[in-house]
Amino acid sequence: MKYILYFLSSVLFLSCSKEPHQLGQPFTINEAQSIHVSEALKPANYDRVVRLEGECYRVCQTEGCWLIVTDGKSKLRVTIKDKDFAAPMNLGSKNIILEGKVSELLTSEADAREYADEAGKSEEETNAIQGDQRVPVFVATSLEIK
Repeated sequence: MKYILYFLSSVLFLSCSKEPHQLGQPFTINEAQSIHVSEALKPANYDRVVRLEGECYRVCQTEGCWLIVTDGKSKLRVTIKDKDFAAPMNLGSKNIILEGKVSELLTSEADAREYADEAGKSEEETNAIQGDQRVPVFVATSLEIK
């Protein structure tokens, strides 16, 4: 019984650590080359691997399969490549680092409206979406929670 209590105490202590928590593949780009969301949304950064820093704005509360990251100016939808990992559902407002690629996807009007709503756009902005839309999406291979 004493060993079980010791083990559980150790697990609890280690889970409360302030060390960064990394999910997915190891990072390949060093921290000095990180960019912010506004920079990642520039077409010159599309379809190339980038390291992105920001604050988690929202997370899928069903599976952790997508999230929205912000730098205070812009927001970007993030999906997980090949569903290799899931974002913790309690990630909201935490600083995160991501690695992956920004791609522009063609989405239906309904999906574009849903994405806009999830990103916190006003009802007026959401209703103004007409027809299929090209939407930037970050496909993450790595996620670090600071």
